[in-house]
Amino acid sequence: MHMTTRKLLVMLNLALLITNHNFAHSLNTNKGDYDLRRCEKVIERDYNLPITSAEKKCIRKIIQKLSQDLFVSVIGSKSELERNGDLIKHIHPFRFLEYTLNDEELKTGMLAIRQRGGLLWSGFIDGITNSLGEESRKNNLMIFLNDFADAIKLDVKKISPPLKDGKWDNFVNLLLDSLPRKNDPNRYNM
Repeated sequence: MHMTTRKLLVMLNLALLITNHNFAHSLNTNKGDYDLRRCEKVIERDYNLPITSAEKKCIRKIIQKLSQDLFVSVIGSKSELERNGDLIKHIHPFRFLEYTLNDEELKTGMLAIRQRGGLLWSGFIDGITNSLGEESRKNNLMIFLNDFADAIKLDVKKISPPLKDGKWDNFVNLLLDSLPRKNDPNRYNM
């Protein structure tokens, strides 16, 4: 069967599924799950998966670029930043925060991005807060809170209120403000 004919049949079958009132809201393919309501790939974030060394490099590149480069340079690197972001968006937000907050240079980089403010901070924090919100809606967040709090050495009672209230940016800011800087606090000022 010709490839375009095959695609046409797949699209026709998909259209029939969508018009049927009994259709599932997601479709499983060999390339991942897709949310048919929004026509986008569904991201499955598994808290139990460790961050790979390649993913750590992507995180480091993003934070270094946003915290150190001139704004014009960051704008010029938008596609590279988006590519790196796409490579890590499947990471559970608690794992992302655990990795960045337990690394002195990355923690300082996040503080520098926040201090720079504007589009840099809002673009960065939006990625984190969106994933926190998505995982909360899937009941894939609070069940890991105790483990996460232990991993970053903060009292769960201190960090849980903004999570329970769905105030994701308050939660991230609380984490950044609560974790002490190790060694010389100006060592990695960016």
